[in-house]
Amino acid sequence: MESFKATYLWRYMPRPYDKMRAILLPKDEPRSTRVSRALRESGVADLGQYLATLCA
Repeated sequence: MESFKATYLWRYMPRPYDKMRAILLPKDEPRSTRVSRALRESGVADLGQYLATLCA
């Protein structure tokens, strides 16, 4: 993501997921959108979708 110059922010997750990281990508930036698509295609869990499901 860095070498691709995509905008992102990552943070460690709280317990019990403290060994994982949350990667936040802005939806309005083309490079970040491409990174998001690649992560999704490779099987990385979508935190935003997970949280939306919990709220529904």
